[in-house]
Amino acid sequence: MKTKQKFLSILLSLCLCIRMLPMTALAAEGDPTIDQAGYILNGEDAKEALFKDSSDNGENYTMYVKFSQDFTEGTNLWFEISNGSTTYGIAGGNKSMQCWSFLNKGQFEYWPEDVEPGAPAAGEYTVTVYNAGETAVSANLTELPDKENFTEIGKTTVNVIEQPTVIDSGYILDAAAAEEKLGYPCFPNTMYIEYSEAFPVGTYLWYVITDAEGNEYGLAGNEAKVQAWSFNNNVGQWEKWPEGVEHGSHPAGEYKIEVYETEANYAGVTEAENQPTDAELTNKVAEKIVGVVAGESTVTFKANGGRFADDTTADKEVVTVNGKVVNIPEVTRNSYTFEGWFNGNDQVDNDYVFYEDTEVTAKWKSKKSGGSSGGSSVSTTYSVTVSSVENGQITVSSRNAKEDDTVTITVKPDTDYVLDKLTVSDKDGNSIRLTNKGNGEYTFTMPASRVTIDASFVKDLGLPFTDVANNSWYADEVAYVYENGLMLGTSNTNFSPNLTTNRGMIVTMLYRLEKEPAVTEACPFTDVSDGSWYENAIIWASANKIVEGYGDSNFGPEDSITREQMAAILYRYTQFKGYDLTANADISSFNDASQVSDWALNAMKWACGAGLIQGDSNNIMPTGNATRCQVAAILMRYCENIVK
Repeated sequence: MKTKQKFLSILLSLCLCIRMLPMTALAAEGDPTIDQAGYILNGEDAKEALFKDSSDNGENYTMYVKFSQDFTEGTNLWFEISNGSTTYGIAGGNKSMQCWSFLNKGQFEYWPEDVEPGAPAAGEYTVTVYNAGETAVSANLTELPDKENFTEIGKTTVNVIEQPTVIDSGYILDAAAAEEKLGYPCFPNTMYIEYSEAFPVGTYLWYVITDAEGNEYGLAGNEAKVQAWSFNNNVGQWEKWPEGVEHGSHPAGEYKIEVYETEANYAGVTEAENQPTDAELTNKVAEKIVGVVAGESTVTFKANGGRFADDTTADKEVVTVNGKVVNIPEVTRNSYTFEGWFNGNDQVDNDYVFYEDTEVTAKWKSKKSGGSSGGSSVSTTYSVTVSSVENGQITVSSRNAKEDDTVTITVKPDTDYVLDKLTVSDKDGNSIRLTNKGNGEYTFTMPASRVTIDASFVKDLGLPFTDVANNSWYADEVAYVYENGLMLGTSNTNFSPNLTTNRGMIVTMLYRLEKEPAVTEACPFTDVSDGSWYENAIIWASANKIVEGYGDSNFGPEDSITREQMAAILYRYTQFKGYDLTANADISSFNDASQVSDWALNAMKWACGAGLIQGDSNNIMPTGNATRCQVAAILMRYCENIVK
């Protein structure tokens, strides 16, 4: 009983997003029933929750089903996991705990065509459990088995989540309030972000924070669900702090927080030249705007001909709490309708943030004439200018508009193009907020100033992947490998550009490039399972001396591939094809050239000389893992520069 309670406690504390359905009525009396089911994004969390008392290792993207007890010895279970469009099939034994990772295709007896291992598409999955009786379902099925003699014994649903998203962010002036909110001792002036889930263990984040005056701060983050930092804390927390800004006296205003996932861990890296470059900051996880106040401010409410609730007309002063007015005064005026409190053109409510002492004024509309007072009764119109664009058209509802008018922008891309950026700026270059109305229409509120509309369009690559933006640096490369059948998505809608690539995948890509010739030899590597999805590719590559393995009869198909390993495999493939190998670069100028292994030296020189592998910040990173987007880029360069 204690073991079960401990297991439940761990699962609940990890917030595994579990939703249960009642058992079907088909289970025989006395059969085990489903106790729990769920999905764990983080491999370390999976290990903690599911394998705490064993030597098994948890993997990322693990789904599990736990039954009330073990089944009888010799029971064969069959699980079908479906999100309505994609179905997986996997066999199970008699144990009460059954789990599988979508990173490990070899676990599944049936794997859907055109889906590569990796994070499954987010959404609700139905898990149906069958007792297959004496039938042991074979591996490497090309279609789901006939279940005529199977007995359905249970069904549940599991919610599969995507990469964590921001569910809360903010700024807390008071240390005690920050401690109460975040649950641990805090400094004053604390900014925080809370995500929907913790990231997988080993995730490295980099925060770029820009204040209202354009100063840029930077700090490293990790996989934690809640991440916070204080502008008062200058001891080991900030990797980058802007010159001229004192700790604790940061400027008030709106701060833009941009969160990026990085390959390297930059915690403690305070030298600017060693911090992440713009070229590395491509995988943006989140972007939020947080209002930051420097202390208490006084807001003066001016009734503008009206009366407050206590029947007075004199201005009322209210002190802000964390930049906001908790109780906004009520006000009335005979023969007028109250339209709101305004700070200039901005309407004030309980969520409005004040950064300094401010006067706000009541705005009224006459019930008799329909006219307004308290806001400017502006008759002046201001111009709306559309900058020239290519590959699309931008039209506006009016070329001249009054202050507070709503202006509609209609965006029409040319064939095969999509909108990349759309901005509206006032005469001082300040950005005007846009509202996306859908179907190519955007609106904004006209300021008391002329405005300029700028837009750009990019080629629509027609990719089905929601995680590959058309303007990302690797978009063309992903389109190339996808259209040529070299790489597939990790699901129907995801490419997972920043997921690392393993050795089995690389060899399989080259095998596809060769149109998958038939193989007759036995596989020379003991760690390549019979019938695995990469078996034929590895047999072909070994037979043609394109791969050699680790020298101990192991190939390591699931091991993440390094840049020098990939260079060596491409080098040998080029030899096999008889292509040009004369390219030869001097790589000694790279900071980490000494880290290149002796066996990979010629291959790395050739790969750099042929433009396949390029350095970053004067580093060649030979032992760094190659992500899927990097592999896509290398393969496209290879096909265009070497294969031609």
